[in-house]
Amino acid sequence: MPIELQIIRAREFIRLGAHGKYDLKASKAALADLARACCKRGINQALVDLRGVQYGPKPVFSPKDLSVLLNTFHEMGFTRRQRLAVLYRVDPHQRARMFAFFAKMRGWRVQAFDNFEKAILWLSAAESEPSEMETEYITRAKKVPIRKLKNLQAASKPASPPTVPVKSKLAASLTQPKAGKKQAMPGSTTMTIMAIALMAVTGWQIIEAQPAASDAVAVAGASPSAFAPTVSNRTPPPGTAPAGMVWIPGGEFSMGCQVPSEGVCTMATMNAVNDAQPIHRVYVDGFWMDTNDVTNAKFEQFVKATGYVTIAERTPTKEEFPAAPPENLVAGSMVFTPTTNAVPLDDYYQWWRYVHGANWRHPAGPDSDIKGKENYPVVQIAYEDAVAYAKWAGKRLPTEAEWEFAARGGLTGKTYAWGNEFRPGGKWMANIYTGRFPYHDTGEDGYAGIAPVGQFPPNGYGLYDMAGNVWQWCSDWYRPDYYTRLKLAGIVVAHNPQGPDSSYDPGSDDQLERVQRGGSFLCTDQYCTRYMMGTRGKGDVNTGSNHVGFRCVKDAGTATTGKEMSSR
Repeated sequence: MPIELQIIRAREFIRLGAHGKYDLKASKAALADLARACCKRGINQALVDLRGVQYGPKPVFSPKDLSVLLNTFHEMGFTRRQRLAVLYRVDPHQRARMFAFFAKMRGWRVQAFDNFEKAILWLSAAESEPSEMETEYITRAKKVPIRKLKNLQAASKPASPPTVPVKSKLAASLTQPKAGKKQAMPGSTTMTIMAIALMAVTGWQIIEAQPAASDAVAVAGASPSAFAPTVSNRTPPPGTAPAGMVWIPGGEFSMGCQVPSEGVCTMATMNAVNDAQPIHRVYVDGFWMDTNDVTNAKFEQFVKATGYVTIAERTPTKEEFPAAPPENLVAGSMVFTPTTNAVPLDDYYQWWRYVHGANWRHPAGPDSDIKGKENYPVVQIAYEDAVAYAKWAGKRLPTEAEWEFAARGGLTGKTYAWGNEFRPGGKWMANIYTGRFPYHDTGEDGYAGIAPVGQFPPNGYGLYDMAGNVWQWCSDWYRPDYYTRLKLAGIVVAHNPQGPDSSYDPGSDDQLERVQRGGSFLCTDQYCTRYMMGTRGKGDVNTGSNHVGFRCVKDAGTATTGKEMSSR
């Protein structure tokens, strides 16, 4: 079937002006001509063909240039119904994909392609586009093969079977993969590993390895005016602080995240803000918060006092999973396993493994333990486990809004918990992944892997590790469009929001997910920048891993339980 479209070539779009410098005005004029031609012909399909561009060591467009072009799209004559495909042969500086990403964030129908046929198919597609809200905020996760529980059958083991990368109650239903093929997983378990991977990435991933910080480009993002000043309550703390907790005054603040106006910009950074917009005003009451993540020592006190058994320690039964082969009915959990060399960052099966016998006592599997690590954050904790501890301690998990207010430490709209500079004065402020992900953590920040609690400077409220080290559970259900829904509901200031009524993630196959915050020792600008303030993570409620922990809060005036006091 023939398709009408308007095309501009690289030589029309990229022109050099005086002294051989890139002429931004010429590019704006070329796009305006493209929009006018489409309007005149009555068509909504346009293509920018950049296959003829010869790239040098530096990018032609800066992120600021791309923003300038997109900020004038409406003036140029583009409409929300028009589709614009950007076709490239190679994209070494990621500018074609960055342009498409920025455009989608603004609600324009722009897509980047390295294949002409795919571009034409997209331009001529008859199906309706997602809504503007979905385009901006719904997770763009890479789909993986799915097999439903009822179709599961035991398969023969390959010569060198990989360990199965999943965890949740449904982990037991996994089969071993057939030799030579990528393993398929039941819907819920498949999306469980996606949930863990998506704590690092909520957007699509490009095939090439992401650039290191030294290769990243300075970005000029949205105006900082999106963040109105934080107004903290002046009410004094209600009495003496419970042991190990500090008072968070509460107040009104701007919640969410935008691409930072300074610093580095990679695709991981831009993907991190997908579900963290729009910036919106929130008010929270004051509360007490643990200064540190719950440690192995404290969790052990809880287990000794109650006999509690975590989800990772519970053996799945045949009654729960009648279709699962017997060899999969073994307790275990998710473990990050570094690769041996550089790999494409679009396949997290390569570094996540479901390990039999992994739990909070054995975070990396049965050959590991926590001896001498009493002051490390407890990990391999599912949501239910965190709630059980909090109830025993006379506390609760924080809401997402409470967590972000506390993490910002009284600052307004800063990129990190400590300010806008990632390493002020060259000092490391958080435990993240240094080196090349996912095969070599150099430990440049002082720790290769997880660190004891409280090893980096606290924020303005005296809280440690509100960025990096381990993810922290929040009580809210996760929805990528939750902030958008608040805006569409006309809520000017959300008072003590408790999150959406239910969980929804378009890539999770009905998996129940709660919010996680703060990032972990696996975060890096090559793959995940969720140590940035306002960014969001999520996890299956029945899933733990060796980079997920938690901390608790307590309402003002709530008494500490006798059990907790005696356990100290």
